[in-house]
Amino acid sequence: MKTSAGYRICTVSALLAICTLAAAQHAPAGAADKSSGSSRPQFASAPAKAGQLIDVFAVIADKRTGPLPNLKREDFQLLADKRPQTISEFTAAKDLPLTLGLIVNASPAQRDALEEEKTASATFFSNLLTEGSKAKAFVIQFGRDVDLLQDTTSSKDSIRAAIRQLETDRATRVEAVNTPDTRTPTSTNPGGRYPGGGRGSDPNSGSANRPQPRRANNAFYDALFLSTSEITSHQQGRKVLIVLADGEDSGSKESLGSALEAAQRADTVIYAVYYKERKPSDRGFTMGQPDYCDDYPGGYPGGYPGGYPGGYPGGYPGGYPGDCNPRLPESRQRPDGRKTLDRICNETGGRMFEASKKEPLADIYKEILDDLNAQYRISFVPDKEASSGGYHHLALTLPKRDAKDTIIQARDGYFMGD
Repeated sequence: MKTSAGYRICTVSALLAICTLAAAQHAPAGAADKSSGSSRPQFASAPAKAGQLIDVFAVIADKRTGPLPNLKREDFQLLADKRPQTISEFTAAKDLPLTLGLIVNASPAQRDALEEEKTASATFFSNLLTEGSKAKAFVIQFGRDVDLLQDTTSSKDSIRAAIRQLETDRATRVEAVNTPDTRTPTSTNPGGRYPGGGRGSDPNSGSANRPQPRRANNAFYDALFLSTSEITSHQQGRKVLIVLADGEDSGSKESLGSALEAAQRADTVIYAVYYKERKPSDRGFTMGQPDYCDDYPGGYPGGYPGGYPGGYPGGYPGGYPGDCNPRLPESRQRPDGRKTLDRICNETGGRMFEASKKEPLADIYKEILDDLNAQYRISFVPDKEASSGGYHHLALTLPKRDAKDTIIQARDGYFMGD
């Protein structure tokens, strides 16, 4: 729901989640995103400790025939940091409780995909949340903000209502005001999308008072972080996210590494459906390309009044001047969103798809459902060496099968301790 002031009101659960994270210290985490001297983000759930079971949810498929049912514990070998581990529990996972989150990119670049996303998603969740099932779901959209449209529920009507609320975030704009941010942060975190934050800058960079160009916020990493650290980490059984996005992020407080770490700590499998960002036509027209200034001639008068509590009082001074210029020069090459989504899925044990006319979202949902019905739960207690604090690499194999003919979808690691 939007107010006349132009900013979005999240549900109480979302606001509580965001307030919890406002106090967390920010650091790129993940196996490939660590920086020396930085602290890890704080998580709502207790960290894994020595002697604790680690769950690995896996889908095993033959490249020609599809998922392989009826596999046994002895068919698998599990390595942690290249050391064999004893599989303590093994079961088909389809009868376990399932929490499934739908995470949708609501930025203007994705507006053409929205109707297909609504229609296919409503059908998928209606079929999933049947009477007597052990499934429940939640819905989040992200653009400039991260909005929890529906908290976890087993009600298909509530989920369908939340899906109908999905809308393009018209507030996702590029901020072309090249002026320093003189506000005093009220958080120790140099970032600041959350209450009490403010935009901030790296205190070690020497650029705290330097004018910084501002791009549109597309808070993808924040959405992943919130979904896993604040929602799925509190759930039992299987935990899965389905992300509908182009994989690009700008303006998130969290890094890709910290978002991935949160997913790993919450034992959450992520599936992604890649939608290409629309580009201008080759005739020079901006067909299908979002015009970030079209609705607000002269910019946002006075910015966002009020904004987040304690966050952006009064919005950005003066809003966007009349010469709104959304296409700022890039200081570096933008990350490949498709590769980002592929990495997220590979590291958490999911799969990435690309929506197209040949493979519409409705067909992709059927493949995801097939995966969910074919999952195995493989649990183990790490040995002493694999129980030390930090990240540990996992490798799941089927020694009796030809690796060239076998597809194994499983998380590639786990975190222990703080």
